[in-house]
This record gives sequence, C-alpha cells and structure tokens, in this order.
Amino acid sequence: MQTSDDLAQNLHYLAGHYRSVAEVCRRIGINRQQFNKYLSGSTIPSMHNFQRIADFFGVEEGELLLPHVEFLKLVARRPVGMDVPEPLRAFLHNSRRSLADSRVAMERYCGLYHAYFLSPAWPKGILCTLYSISGDETLTYVKSIERLAWTHKSNQEPFVHKYQGVALLDSNRLYLFECQPLLTSMYATTILYPSNRNRVTSLNGLVTSVTGGVSRKPFASRIVFERVADQSDFRTALERCGVFRFDSDEIDAEIKDRIDNTVSGQSGVLTAIEY
Repeated sequence: MQTSDDLAQNLHYLAGHYRSVAEVCRRIGINRQQFNKYLSGSTIPSMHNFQRIADFFGVEEGELLLPHVEFLKLVARRPVGMDVPEPLRAFLHNSRRSLADSRVAMERYCGLYHAYFLSPAWPKGILCTLYSISGDETLTYVKSIERLAWTHKSNQEPFVHKYQGVALLDSNRLYLFECQPLLTSMYATTILYPSNRNRVTSLNGLVTSVTGGVSRKPFASRIVFERVADQSDFRTALERCGVFRFDSDEIDAEIKDRIDNTVSGQSGVLTAIEY
C-alpha cells in the first residue's frame, strides 16, 4: 500500500510541473480516467504504461516507486520532462542543483522579515513588505506580500500583491527569485549580503523588478531585510506593511540611510551597502 501511496505522490509532483493533468495525459497518450487512478493510488500502471510515464517525465521506472521524500531529493537535481531543449536542460540542472545544495545553509535565514525599499511607483515613499522564507526536505521557498497604500491614510483600501519563488545561498550571496503570476506576471530578483552574526537580524542588498501599471519600467533599489521580532504573530507583522512617507518617524533613520539610492563615487553604479 505504501508503494502505491508513494507512486501517487511522486506522480502528483511530476504532473505539477505542467499546466494541467489533462495536458500530461494527452502528451503521454494515457486515458485521463486511468491516470487519475494512478494519482489516487488505487491502481498501479501496467509495465507498458510505467515505461511510457517514466520516459515522458525523464525518470527511471524504479525511481517512481521510491519513498516520496527520497524521490524529491533525487529529482531536485535534474529537470523534469524529456522535451526540454539541451541549453535549457543544462541551465535547469545547474539551478536545481544549487537550490538543493544550499537548502541546509539557508535554514538559519528562514523566518519572517520586513523588507524596506524605494520604488519609482511611490515617490517620496518607503515600501514595507512582509517576506516569509521557509524550507522543506529539498528546497527553500520565499513568499512576499505587498500592501500598497499610504499608511498615514487609514481610510485607503490597499492593493495586495502576492509573490512566490525560491531562495538559495550561492558564492556567499543570498538570491531570492520571485514572480507574481496571477495578475500582472511581475518578476523580481533580490540579492542580499549574508549575515556573519550568530543570529540573523538584518540583511542588506539590492532588488530589481518592474513598476506596476502600464509603463512597466525596470528599476533597481537598495533593500533592507529586518527579522520580525515575534515570529509567531503573522497578522501583526502584516499590519505593519504599507507605504510610509520618507519623513515618517515610524521608519528608523538607520534604515533610511541603508536604502538611500544615492550613487556615490566615480563608478556611477548602484551597489548594495555592506552591513
């Protein structure tokens, strides 16, 4: 029974990389009703169908029967699917390997953070966004929530944007890759300095993304991550988020200095501030 349960979980994971189960069935050439039985664990595929399924997803037949936790560790190091072009296959392979290899090192960074940065969409304003970094047996994930409304205007209904993605620690830098696929398909990349302290309380770096609205202008901004004091109080942490006036006393002067986007020196390049 455990074998069929693991097979069902493994197939669910693999099928989740595609737009729908119907697409998977169509491309493999298996009846949707029959494939649903595999997903529920009520039926195990015939040897013929086992081979077709394994070939489609790019795994070995025996690997499909591995315990789910072991299977996740195995496939995290390789791209899913047999029809991925070779250049993309190499890119995905290296990316997934880096994500998996950095999971243990990323554990000390898991938790809730308030992130502060400047955006051209909110002149004279400081955005405070809530970030959650968490992991499982294979990867480290990042989720963020933006509440886009001026905090000093209590009657203003905020627009809420949610992002999700993955995080890794590579070459002594933290990388967060996020997307917001539901509304505007916005993407963001954040690169942070790691912390040399025993307890991670603050991180500095750069965020790159695009502004909302029609213009979709790309921008880069310095960003500061501050660990939330009470990690168990998600609601209060979220209520803190919004757009603060730059002269607001609710934002520490030190944070304002660290997110100042002034370009100094002769390089003419915006760089992160070490902290």
